[in-house]
Amino acid sequence: MPLDYCNKCATARGLIPLYDAAAANLTGSKYQLEKFLEHTQTGSRAGAVVSIYSDPSYDSYKNLLFSSILSGSYHQDAGGRESMVFVLGTDCGFSWDDNSKAIRYAEDAVRVVCFRDAAKVHHYSQDSAAFNPARCMDCGAVIL
Repeated sequence: MPLDYCNKCATARGLIPLYDAAAANLTGSKYQLEKFLEHTQTGSRAGAVVSIYSDPSYDSYKNLLFSSILSGSYHQDAGGRESMVFVLGTDCGFSWDDNSKAIRYAEDAVRVVCFRDAAKVHHYSQDSAAFNPARCMDCGAVIL
């Protein structure tokens, strides 16, 4: 069964790890560098459909991570995979189809994954229109 919590309740439950933004290195492992490149430039995954951020700078990528963790909602899917989801309210990226070399649609949300592992934490943009609204399991607030 999926679990969904607003940021306040997830924080109170200890579900959101604390990060030192100044010390964080989101390209510090080979895995993270590959994910950063995958989501900041086209052609990084030949033949794939990937989410690409509009601003490819490291500072923007880092800021999106911390904004999402500090403001996003917590989600755990039926398979136990955890993520943080934050809707920005403005486009931050797009879905890129490397086969057709075309943009498929704009994306306005960020999903942070692997956030419990400092060597794997990364994120990507998504289209919030694909999300199903949920309610926080503690306070009942409407979240993604």
